[in-house]
Amino acid sequence: MDLQSVLEQRAKVEEFQRKHRIGLLTLLFTDLVSSTKLKQELGDRQAVALIQRHHGLVRQILGRFKEGEEIGTAGDSFFIVFTRPSDAVQFSLLLQNRLRGESQQTSPRLLDRVGIHIGEVVEPVCTGMC
Repeated sequence: MDLQSVLEQRAKVEEFQRKHRIGLLTLLFTDLVSSTKLKQELGDRQAVALIQRHHGLVRQILGRFKEGEEIGTAGDSFFIVFTRPSDAVQFSLLLQNRLRGESQQTSPRLLDRVGIHIGEVVEPVCTGMC
C-alpha cells in the first residue's frame, strides 16, 4: 500500500468519526469497601475524615495521568474517564497498592473495588444553542 492510499484511508476514517461523533473511552468506577460499616464503627466524623483522605489519595494518583479526568463522585465512589485502557489499569494498580500501603500503617483498612469498562460513547453534537 502506498502513502497516498494510506492518507486517503485515514482521511475517510477521520471524516466518518466527525460525521458520527463516536469515540472509544475507558470508564473507571471505584467504590470504598465496607464504607457503611466504617461509618457505623467509627461514627460520621471519623468516617468522613477517612473518606476525605481516601479522596485525596485518588486525586493525587489521578494527577499523574494527563488523559484521565474525574467526572464525578458519589459518597465514597468515583467515576473517572481515561482515553486509554492501559492508563485506567495502571491507575487502578497504583491506587490499590497505595491503599494497601496506607492500611498497613493505619487502622481501619481502606480498600477499593474498581470496575473498568471500555466502550464506544456517542459524543454530543452541538446544534446551535451550545
